[in-house]
Amino acid sequence: MSALLKKPWWKKPRYTRIVFVFLVLLCILMAMSVFNRFTIERDMAARRATVEAELSELKDRQATLEAKVEYLREERGVEAEIRKHFDVAKEGEQVVVLLEDERQESDESSTVATEDERQSWWRSLLPW
Repeated sequence: MSALLKKPWWKKPRYTRIVFVFLVLLCILMAMSVFNRFTIERDMAARRATVEAELSELKDRQATLEAKVEYLREERGVEAEIRKHFDVAKEGEQVVVLLEDERQESDESSTVATEDERQSWWRSLLPW
């Protein structure tokens, strides 16, 4: 009967303190490893989001530049850009130069004069 009640050899060390401590340490080490991988994954997800945002901005810029290139391939676009940057006209056209209104300049000079008068009034009260 004792042969039937005898425990197998592999069931004996299962409940000892040493095995329990070893399993707890193993769980702690695995938890640390999982946490480390989790932080790396979060970092990579943040990097990916920034790179995807940058990619979408670059695609928008590419579309804008392609549209501008198409516009400049036409004669009308080239002419518009030349007129925009240089004072040129076709034969028979005249260039008109608009000057600023003199009244605006005189109004600006009068406001400057009143500010100077205010400063001199305050300076007369406060000598330092």
